[in-house]
Amino acid sequence: MPTNAFNTNSLFFRAEKIKPVRKVLDALRHNKRTIQAELGAFSHIDASKTYKNYCLEGHTEPEQGYRSTLEAIEEYNESMPATMRHDAVIAAELVFSFPATRKDINDKKFFPDCLIWCKKEYPEHPMISADVHLDEANPHMHVLIGCVLPDQLLGSKSFGYGTYFKMRNFRFFDEVAKRYGLEASHNSLSRKDSKKLCQHIFFKLQATNDPMLKSKCLDSVKKAIQRDPILFATDLGIEITPSPSPIKRIKKMSAIFTSKGKGSNHLP
Repeated sequence: MPTNAFNTNSLFFRAEKIKPVRKVLDALRHNKRTIQAELGAFSHIDASKTYKNYCLEGHTEPEQGYRSTLEAIEEYNESMPATMRHDAVIAAELVFSFPATRKDINDKKFFPDCLIWCKKEYPEHPMISADVHLDEANPHMHVLIGCVLPDQLLGSKSFGYGTYFKMRNFRFFDEVAKRYGLEASHNSLSRKDSKKLCQHIFFKLQATNDPMLKSKCLDSVKKAIQRDPILFATDLGIEITPSPSPIKRIKKMSAIFTSKGKGSNHLP
């Protein structure tokens, strides 16, 4: 098991609850690239690469996935004494990714392995769709799973955060990510290491003549990098190597007994 601590959402595996039901259709339309406004000139999506996207499993049309979700809700309301709460978790979206700089990772192997792991982790959840995107900055896969069964709701049961979610991250790294050479992200860096990492990031952006340097939002980008350099470093393929903790010198017993001590009660 990796020794690194995880944030609530790791860099390579994230999970979000979806509610209300209309959000399921929005997520499916985004994943299937049917929202034309997202494909414009100022979009983060490269429309010339959208043809490379593919569906690994589930419904191929957004409306089909949405209809199956509505049917699941209807079945639940018919079988249970009380109708579903308006704020119930309807579905969950899991996102698996790896840095674009990792040319050695084959998406045709990595994402199917992620999907197999997903089914093992969430065996009761019906699969709505699993879509791989290769038209954005980093290759990633959206897996949409239902949280409504005829006799129960799975949202709160399966998607607790805190320690429960961190352990799931550990399992993902042990069982999938580690095999592809991905490493657990460091939870925090010292101020000195963070500053050094920011410098490496800006050097990399300059060396590659990244368009971000010409953006009118550059000042905001700089602040974002300073707040979370680990995220940017991972995307750019920059190795994160925290400085080793200083070795604490242990006093000998004789030095402890002969010490003058310190503080306001100490008389010179």
